[in-house]
Amino acid sequence: MSSIDNIGENEFNDEESNIIGKSKDNEDQEIADKIKDEIKKEDRNILTHEEDNQDNKEYQFCFEITSEQLKEKLQDKSGKPIMIFDIGNKERYEKEHIPGSKFVVCDQQTINSLLPKLPKNIDIVLVAEDEDYTRQMAQMAKEKGGIRTRYLKGGISSWNGEKTERQDIRISAKDLKNAIDKGKLKREDIFLLDVREYDEFKKGSIEGSKNIPLSQISSSLNEIPKDKEIITICPQGNRAGMVTFILERQGYNVKTLEEGLKGWSSAFEHYSKK
Repeated sequence: MSSIDNIGENEFNDEESNIIGKSKDNEDQEIADKIKDEIKKEDRNILTHEEDNQDNKEYQFCFEITSEQLKEKLQDKSGKPIMIFDIGNKERYEKEHIPGSKFVVCDQQTINSLLPKLPKNIDIVLVAEDEDYTRQMAQMAKEKGGIRTRYLKGGISSWNGEKTERQDIRISAKDLKNAIDKGKLKREDIFLLDVREYDEFKKGSIEGSKNIPLSQISSSLNEIPKDKEIITICPQGNRAGMVTFILERQGYNVKTLEEGLKGWSSAFEHYSKK
């Protein structure tokens, strides 16, 4: 073989080596790039997992309230309006419950009919023996009604504050009628507060009563006199009892009409039809 042929063969071999070398370098680079991509994906997964855990913590914090936190809220009379619904055992509630709490049967009807009527700027706390039950109901209330609803962490057994058997102060239909007949309403010694919705009020009311729906109470306190005895009124006493609790915390002298308009209309014909 001539020297020219040797030179050509050597050049070919060198070029082939370069091509093979470049392919090997490219392959190594591709592997390195893939490893980098996997590391980046893993980092993103770790960050996402941490964010999810943080979201879960915030979610739990949003819904639960401890016994100490609840006591602080109840002691702060100037703070945001708060309402405690006891959705546990009725017999236990009648013997002892958190002062100011209102017993409510929490079912689908309550969620559909009562929640939409509650003020949107009020904190709701659910209490019962079973923490899991109140947690589920709090989540459902927020999802269905858009209400800021929490549950007492640890259930009613975790409450280390005062307990009472006292419920909201009530006035019978008979006693209210006697007060009206004695001219207390005309003398403005008493203030009849009907907390039904506007369309309900238009269908009929106790003469001389003022209509402020439950949903508007916390934003309408300036319309409710503090120098008079307030009588809260609704169809059966449930909504009125809630308003009584709200007003009591604001320093009002307030009573709930026992059995509401149902009891009033069945006992008297002092029911103004409009």
